[in-house]
Amino acid sequence: MIDADFVAAALSAVILVLGSLLAVGGRRLAVTRRRLGVAEADLKAMERQVAEAREAVRRANDAKTRFLAAASHDLRQPLQAVTMFTNVLANRVRDDKQREIVGRIEDSLEALRDLLNALVDVSKLEAGLVTAKPVEVAIGDILEQLVREFAPQAAAKGVEMRQMPSRLLVRTDPMLIERLLRNLLGNAVRFTDQGRILIGCRRAGDVVRIVVADTGIGIPADHLEAIFHEFHQVSNEARDRRKGLGLGLAIVDRLGAVLGHRITVRSIPGRGTVFAVEVPLVAASASLPATVAESVTPSSPSERTLVAVIDDDPDVLLSMRLALEQVGLQVAAAASALDCVKGLAVAPDAIIADYRLADGATGSEAIRLLQDRFHRPIPGLLVTGDTSPQRLRDARASGFRVLHKPIRPEELRSALDKLLRRPAA
Repeated sequence: MIDADFVAAALSAVILVLGSLLAVGGRRLAVTRRRLGVAEADLKAMERQVAEAREAVRRANDAKTRFLAAASHDLRQPLQAVTMFTNVLANRVRDDKQREIVGRIEDSLEALRDLLNALVDVSKLEAGLVTAKPVEVAIGDILEQLVREFAPQAAAKGVEMRQMPSRLLVRTDPMLIERLLRNLLGNAVRFTDQGRILIGCRRAGDVVRIVVADTGIGIPADHLEAIFHEFHQVSNEARDRRKGLGLGLAIVDRLGAVLGHRITVRSIPGRGTVFAVEVPLVAASASLPATVAESVTPSSPSERTLVAVIDDDPDVLLSMRLALEQVGLQVAAAASALDCVKGLAVAPDAIIADYRLADGATGSEAIRLLQDRFHRPIPGLLVTGDTSPQRLRDARASGFRVLHKPIRPEELRSALDKLLRRPAA
């Protein structure tokens, strides 16, 4: 038989052990809970610190964006005036030595303008402020405009520039693809001293290859990848400003990524370089006329063309008036839309307006006021020194083409010529 006292003693011992274990477990659980509570509090504190750090970074980034936008605008305004005044001076100087000095001034201004535009472009691309808005685009029109802009620069070096006509429709962002191709053409002009530069399109299945080919200095094979890095240049150890700053192709690379367009390059040192940008083809391309311009009655600027220029900066206003008058245009210059209306007896053929005017007015409002005043859809062009994303979005949303100061005289004349060759919106 089992001794009852023994069983009772054994059970008491077991209960005592279990009680001790439970007590220890309880104490450990309490400690664990306290530790978890501390850890949870620490985690929440860390989350608050991370959130505060992110907010501080956001505020700093916003402040940097505002500063860059304000500084860029304030730098672009006088640079725009100096660019136009220098161009006017260059056309009036007859002495060879003085012309050489003016030419050097123009070269320095070109370098300054390129640097300012490139730095702003790189900053925006790195900050993710540039987004593509693809639409159907008649690529031939963009190529034609760019050739009109760059052909005089090429001709001044004794280089022929040719365009292959195209009636293809592609799907891309027209402003971004124009900026990308402008950088490629500018690069071709800069590094080609003889021969020719060719730009055109080739259909390849469901894409269009936009080709920029030159007979320039070429690129060694071991540099082909590095040319897309910031400030990398081939054969410019002396940092000659006339050969650029090494940012153009870096911007091309970033714009290609934003657009989703593949960019290729092949080159033979001493014989030339070929860049190609692959853009989606729109299937309806075959139904277009030979060129879009053929369906519009040409109306090129002439001595009878009256252009209204509106800008509240006196130096910019005067310089643009002189630059346009020297190519034979009539100009009505004013600081505001109301002043412009008062000074006009007839409707202008085109309007060029700064986007940001005095007293909170905008250039798009000024253009529409003149359109309403003369009861006709006068074609309008906006120019701006602003680089803030919101202002740029607002300007683009107006429906008018936007040019960014500082604008070269030939770029302004090219845009004006295109404006007068198409029906007003």
